[in-house]
Amino acid sequence: MLSPGDTWRVGVDRLGYPLRHWNEGANSAYVVRAGGRIEMVKTIPTAAAGVEELPRRGSVLPHLSAGSDVEPLSIIPWPNAISIESYRQAPAGLMPHGANAAAQSAITAFARLTADLFPAEGVVRQSAEGGAPVALEHRGDMGPEAYELVFAGDDIRLHATGHVGFLFGLVTLGQIWRGAQRSPRVFSFPEHGRITDAPGLGWRGAHLDVARHFYGSAEITQLLKIMAWNKLNRFHWHLTDDEGWRIEIDAYPELATIAAWRGHDLPVPPLLGSGPEPTGGVYSKAAIRDLVALGESLGIVLVPEIDVPGHSFATLAALLAAGPGRDGGVPVRPGVPNNCLNPARQETYRFLDTVLAEVLELFPARIIHIAPTKVPSRRLVTDRRRRSPAIERLCGREAAAGHAALPGSTGRRPQCRPHRGLRGSRAAGRTGGACAGLPARTRGHARRLGRGSPWRRH
Repeated sequence: MLSPGDTWRVGVDRLGYPLRHWNEGANSAYVVRAGGRIEMVKTIPTAAAGVEELPRRGSVLPHLSAGSDVEPLSIIPWPNAISIESYRQAPAGLMPHGANAAAQSAITAFARLTADLFPAEGVVRQSAEGGAPVALEHRGDMGPEAYELVFAGDDIRLHATGHVGFLFGLVTLGQIWRGAQRSPRVFSFPEHGRITDAPGLGWRGAHLDVARHFYGSAEITQLLKIMAWNKLNRFHWHLTDDEGWRIEIDAYPELATIAAWRGHDLPVPPLLGSGPEPTGGVYSKAAIRDLVALGESLGIVLVPEIDVPGHSFATLAALLAAGPGRDGGVPVRPGVPNNCLNPARQETYRFLDTVLAEVLELFPARIIHIAPTKVPSRRLVTDRRRRSPAIERLCGREAAAGHAALPGSTGRRPQCRPHRGLRGSRAAGRTGGACAGLPARTRGHARRLGRGSPWRRH
């Protein structure tokens, strides 16, 4: 026990990797007294060496220099082609209308999007309230995300092929309208002219790691809407990692009850600044289906990331806590966290087949990022002191990283490599799923069963 005024200096050395960011210091601390009573300890955030003050929202207004040849339009991202002959004052709002189902669904999605993101602005309003008519017209010669806006005085027309093209065209029109309304000295609203656009990249994604820091469904909902307003079309959802498992799996309820929570005396301890109290969360299947449906209405495909075989500490903690025989971990020396599924144990494949089948059922796009490139080679094959006996029995005592084929392999099973796709690609392939994220040397096997593709290109 420290006397009043005394200090206790704690030093940390032999870090696994050097500190690179100001927030990588001590973010939380607590003391466990005799008898189990916990007392929180105040921590002071790590101070940055330089000045990192960010501009405050609204403190810097957009500015176009006199004589600039840039069109005074508030659009993100900038369209492929803009030809505006004249400008006018922005109308009080927009009143989109269209006859076919794709146009009507896009109008509904746009109205909900603007009402949620900008509830006090009245972007969409009836003509009696000053809404400018916007006619949505089908054109079959355009790409699925392409659109064209034509301005002719009070006549505004939006051409597109389907739901997503109409939605992105409305988003562009909404961006133009908001810029002209909020910053009329900088931005204007077109009177006569044309804007045509189509994406240069088919995969325009945002990634969110909810395994290390959990975000609820309401926060994911808001992120999807912000993505749609910026015309992003892929949400990369990092659902599992060492620090937590965030997706409900019926066959393994312990993943939701154990692996999703961190805290003092729990199988997964406090990490990354979390305190002794239980913290975390898990998405129910119903919540995931709702988010997938929202993404579809906004032109966004949700891509789940399931980290295997490495980065599986929380997974193994839950399976071990559930009872013997449930885990497929790789035994390691004392003091080294066990965070790797063992490719030499059949329990691993039963687990992957079951989990990936349930995950695929939730995501209609049938794309899973399996992130298999995260296992130290010494953990599996090259270091005899740390190597799993089961791997040694299968691959031989002289196994070398990346070259030890499992006995009986026909090319459809993975090799005994520390950073390859295990057999998870087979589970996805059997049900028509894509094995996104597999390294190049394994995609040849995956294509026979599914569709292998790097996640950044689709």
